[in-house]
Amino acid sequence: MYAKIRWLLVESRGALVRSKILLLLRERPTNINRIAKELGIDYKTAKHHLGLLEKNGLVKRLGVGYGDVYYIEDNAYKHWDELRKLIEESLRRYGDGATP
Repeated sequence: MYAKIRWLLVESRGALVRSKILLLLRERPTNINRIAKELGIDYKTAKHHLGLLEKNGLVKRLGVGYGDVYYIEDNAYKHWDELRKLIEESLRRYGDGATP
């Protein structure tokens, strides 16, 4: 499981966006539109990355429509220290100085 999450957050194309999404959701649950706006990406891109995070058990969605709210899954919170290390690696690798 670790290898899959590492690939998702560090080694794959889009890893930086997914890492930043997790950081935003760590602050507070939010919807796709707000995530897209805060990260400067389009709605479809945010939706795609949230879908990958949801499929891999890192986030959950509350609702079934346009205003769905996403939040970090309970099990991901339990392993936040490990996730934070992967996020930090992603931020370093792709040159973003944000602090998780």
